[in-house]
Amino acid sequence: MKHLFTLSFFFIFITAYGQDTSGTLTGSVTDVNGESLPFASIVITGLNKGVLSNNDGFYTITNVPEGKHKLVVSFIGYGTRSKTIEIKEENRNVQINFQLKETVENLDGVTVKGKTHKTALETKGFSANSIETKEAALRSIQTNELLNTTVGVKIRQNGGLGSNVEYSLNGLSGSSVSIFIDGIPISIYGSSFNLNSIPPSMIKNIEVYKGVVPGHLSSDAIGGAINIVLHEGGKNNLNASISYGSFNTLQTNFNGAYRAKKSGFTLKASAFHNYSDNDYKISGRTIVDIAPNGVQTPIVARRFNDAYRLTGGMAQVGFTNVSWADQFFIGVTASDEYNEVQHGTFVTVSPYKGRFLESDALLANLTYQKKRIFSSKDLI
Repeated sequence: MKHLFTLSFFFIFITAYGQDTSGTLTGSVTDVNGESLPFASIVITGLNKGVLSNNDGFYTITNVPEGKHKLVVSFIGYGTRSKTIEIKEENRNVQINFQLKETVENLDGVTVKGKTHKTALETKGFSANSIETKEAALRSIQTNELLNTTVGVKIRQNGGLGSNVEYSLNGLSGSSVSIFIDGIPISIYGSSFNLNSIPPSMIKNIEVYKGVVPGHLSSDAIGGAINIVLHEGGKNNLNASISYGSFNTLQTNFNGAYRAKKSGFTLKASAFHNYSDNDYKISGRTIVDIAPNGVQTPIVARRFNDAYRLTGGMAQVGFTNVSWADQFFIGVTASDEYNEVQHGTFVTVSPYKGRFLESDALLANLTYQKKRIFSSKDLI
């Protein structure tokens, strides 16, 4: 029992002695103006021991063993300072204050990696293509011509301006392919509105989905979808063009936007006018000259009663990039179409005379868009 007591006392003495020879480091970290630097790093090299300064710049490191140690302090944007301290029996509590100087560093270069809208779209989980229209807006070119340059997209048009157009995606056409303007089915805009009537200057980009389409395009088309994304109109701009070609074909368009910097008040307007006589030459089995005696002689003739005219436009007024909305517009869309009909689906020996189709549409629209309404993440 006596030996057990002696052994216990010996261990207690050893522990107490070990505790007595460990020390505590305290101090503060400030800048040259005396302002505290919170969350500065204070490390004892070689001991794998360190802390961060608190909100007032103070720090405390406990259980520092006896001996000499190197103390290193660093803070982002400031220089690094170091001091050698010694913990010994007669000086177990050491106070060391640090004052750091702000440093200015020059970067040789910064590399920022990201994805353009085109790349982001094409790398999503859809078979999709994005057609940029920036360069096409400076030329006299139709939207269908842009689409026809996309892999897997074929445009079939059976005549001149205003004739029937069929879109084919990977071999599927007709009702298997849906057309949208800013995610809204083009049929809502009326029969007089079509892709060729929208000049590239009005279009930001064209999204072509083959097969499966994203959820925001409400469509049951198995072939895919074509979505025309129009400019949002957050910047002041003005674009107008006019072109004239064969068969008395005239195409004009205007596209402009104005935004007041302080209030965010925005006004957008777009208009277009397309016209053609479509009096090109045709020949074939049914293109004949009928003599008084009924004899038919094959000829090359110019078409007649086949003129086409389409006029339309959009106007919107509202606010953009304000605290309560990214976009808020009240607008109107109008179009008027006049199409002369020379014959039915197939060219006949006896063409129609004076027949035509006419349609017009007038729609009001309301647009509201606001990101991060309920959270920090984009919901729209």
